[in-house]
Amino acid sequence: METKKFCVCHETGVIIVIGIGISLFLERVDHETISKIGFNGNLFFDILLPLIIFATGYNMRRKNFFENIINVTKFGILGTVLTFVFYSLLFTILFEFDIEF
Repeated sequence: METKKFCVCHETGVIIVIGIGISLFLERVDHETISKIGFNGNLFFDILLPLIIFATGYNMRRKNFFENIINVTKFGILGTVLTFVFYSLLFTILFEFDIEF
């Protein structure tokens, strides 16, 4: 998209549309084929995701980042606190009612 100067939408929008298309395609495929393809969460979260985050941070304009540092910090702290509260409540409910999976 960068070399062709495709300006209709952002790269992430194209990736989301491609992901939706692949999901719809795999939904129609036989379930045995899907289980063979599989999703390796360890590979994604341990190897691919840090590379994506690093590349995004490396290519970010410093001026834009530091202009928005207060918003970045607010969302980081708020997101961390809300995630902590959510998981705390979830595990309290699970252990209180002895729910097993």
